[in-house]
Amino acid sequence: MEEKEKSYRVNVNEVNMKRITIIKALFSEETETLSDKEAINYIVNKAIENYFKSEEIQNKLKNLQ
Repeated sequence: MEEKEKSYRVNVNEVNMKRITIIKALFSEETETLSDKEAINYIVNKAIENYFKSEEIQNKLKNLQ
């Protein structure tokens, strides 16, 4: 089953945009063929994925049970 891509707008302030630019440079191999929008999507999704796996979120999920 193909995962459908949804488009969401994320308002990013100047400081976080600079951080995204730095992260994009760190992931240059993964993002070099992507457009700026696709690269930002990649980085934001990677950040969400890693944050979701974090101990902080996992503890909050356990507390919900």
